[in-house]
Amino acid sequence: MSFAVGSRVALLAAAMLLVTAGCAGDPPTPSAATVTVTAEPAAPSTAPAPGQAAGPAPSAAVTTGTPTYRPTATAAPRSGSGSNQGSGGNAGSGNSGSGGGFDAAAAKVAAGDATSMSRFQSPSGNIYCDMTSQYRACELGEGGVPGPTNDPQSGCMDGFSATVRAVKFTTRGTQKVCNTDTIRNNTAPTLAYGSVARSGSIACLSERSGMTCVDTDSGVGFVMSRARISTF
Repeated sequence: MSFAVGSRVALLAAAMLLVTAGCAGDPPTPSAATVTVTAEPAAPSTAPAPGQAAGPAPSAAVTTGTPTYRPTATAAPRSGSGSNQGSGGNAGSGNSGSGGGFDAAAAKVAAGDATSMSRFQSPSGNIYCDMTSQYRACELGEGGVPGPTNDPQSGCMDGFSATVRAVKFTTRGTQKVCNTDTIRNNTAPTLAYGSVARSGSIACLSERSGMTCVDTDSGVGFVMSRARISTF
């Protein structure tokens, strides 16, 4: 009886030793490896954030030249080529015939030798000008062009004359006039060819080809000769 109990105890002890030995012989569970990854920094984005408007693209520099002349009056200068002989024309129509209108005429006048003079006549005596506040006009002694038929204030529709022989500066610009009277004063001094007479804002250049007058305040003017009257 005692042997049996002792044998059981011995067997139990041996079994426990075997279990312990088995546990101690098991290989250790491998641990997970730790990997460190270094990422390159992302390039900054030029796209606008959501809900944000894109900024304006850089623009190229703009180089501006010398500003062109702009008239201060309502009558704008006309430019172009050819000449207006007065047929069917109105104040402010036509051009200087030199291809440049007011700007070309003003530059031409400015290049002459200037003299302060309000009343004067051409060396031939055929063109007379009075640029005082009373008239502000030039007229022909001989010659002229057909008068306009669409400007009642020109006097070309009143039955007395249908020929333009004078041009005057008005608040509307330049106006061709079919005149039967005269503003001439034969005692007025002569404006030599190549010379400029200035009276206030008006300047006139005398040439063998005719008289060119411009108003630098309003930006209008005219060219007058025996067979040609052009306004611009």
